Amino acid sequence: LMKDIGENEMPINDLEQALNDLNSSETNQEMDNSKQNMQSGNNQKSAQSQKKASSNLKKFAQRMQKMKENMQQQNTQEAISKLDKYASDMLELSKRQERIKNNTAKSDYNSNRIPQYAQEQVENFEAMMGIAQSMSELSQKSFAITPEMANEVSTALKDMRNAVESLADRNVSKSSQ
Repeated sequence: LMKDIGENEMPINDLEQALNDLNSSETNQEMDNSKQNMQSGNNQKSAQSQKKASSNLKKFAQRMQKMKENMQQQNTQEAISKLDKYASDMLELSKRQERIKNNTAKSDYNSNRIPQYAQEQVENFEAMMGIAQSMSELSQKSFAITPEMANEVSTALKDMRNAVESLADRNVSKSSQ
């Protein structure tokens, strides 16, 4: 399953090392020995075999737990890094959006610059869509994206789309709002 998910996101080498350390044939043999010794009434030897098998399984479980913790830590760090990038990208979009707002607020219905502002607004909308898609992908892997964040992005996209439509109708006051 880990190989299907992808080596970039899964520590395949760590898993293979854990499986090698488990030495499943030795563990299986100890379990079989324990069963045979128990059936023949040799409880002491059975207990020794059980102890060896148990020890192997505990070591494997500990390795798997450590792998899980490392993966969680890696995912958390990756989510934080991506969130920082999204915040930076959105800040830049916010600045561009503010410029468009100011320009359209100063314009009138007949301005020949309205198509340019509409194009800039479309570009901002498309950039925000890209960020929203990336955030959606991250939300599938991490709980870093909260429902409130998703709602805010959705609202921003709706408002940006409305601004594009208002510019298409040459309604500069509604667009700047």
